[in-house]
Amino acid sequence: MTGGAGPEEDRPMAEVLAIKGSPRAGGNTDALVDEAVQGAFEMGHHVTTLALREHQFSGCVHCGGCTRDGVCHVKDAMQEVFGMLDRSEHVILGAPMFFMDVPWKVKAMIDRCQLYWARRFVLKTDSGRQHPGGNFLALLVGGTEYKTLFDAPRLVLGAWCVTMELELQMGLTLRKIDHKKAIQEHPEALVRARELGRTVGDPLRRSERGRGGRV
Repeated sequence: MTGGAGPEEDRPMAEVLAIKGSPRAGGNTDALVDEAVQGAFEMGHHVTTLALREHQFSGCVHCGGCTRDGVCHVKDAMQEVFGMLDRSEHVILGAPMFFMDVPWKVKAMIDRCQLYWARRFVLKTDSGRQHPGGNFLALLVGGTEYKTLFDAPRLVLGAWCVTMELELQMGLTLRKIDHKKAIQEHPEALVRARELGRTVGDPLRRSERGRGGRV
C-alpha cells in the first residue's frame, strides 16, 4: 500500500517504509502502524506499507555469497523487500513480543540484511540505500509486565540500524497489551503513534535516540 502527499504539500516529501511485523492481521501493532502511517501521510510523506506475513522468504542461510559480491544469493520475496529498504529514507516497524523479542519474520528480514553489512564492512563500498541517515521508529507491544521485556529487541534493532544507517527511536514500548483488540482500550497510545508518525522525518534529539516511550 502506498500513499502520496498529504495536506502539507509544501513540506519536503520523504520516502517512508512502514513494516507490519506481526503474523496476526488486524491486531495491536497493525493498529499502531496504521496510525503512524496516517501521521506521516498528513505531513506529506510518501508511505509504502509492507506486511511481512504476506511475503514468503527464509532467514539468512549463511552461504557467504554477499561477502564476495554484496548480493544476496537467496532468491525469494526478500529481493522485493530489499528494493523497498533501498528506496526508503525512514522506516517504521510495528511488532509484538514473542518470547522477549521480535517475531521470527522480523528477525529473518534483519538477518537477510547481512548483505548491507557485507557491503559496508567487508567490501568497503556503499550500502546501496538511496537515502542513508534517516530515522527508524519502533512501535513494540508485549503482553507481560517484565522489566526487561524490550531489552533484547532494543539491542537487535539497534545493531540493525547501525548496519542500515538509520537512527533508532524506540517510539512506543507498551506492556500488558495482548488480546487482539487490546490497543483499542488505550486510545492515548494510538494518538501517540500518530504523533510519532508526524515527526518521523524530523531530526531526533539526543534524548530520543535508542529510547522508548510509554503512555
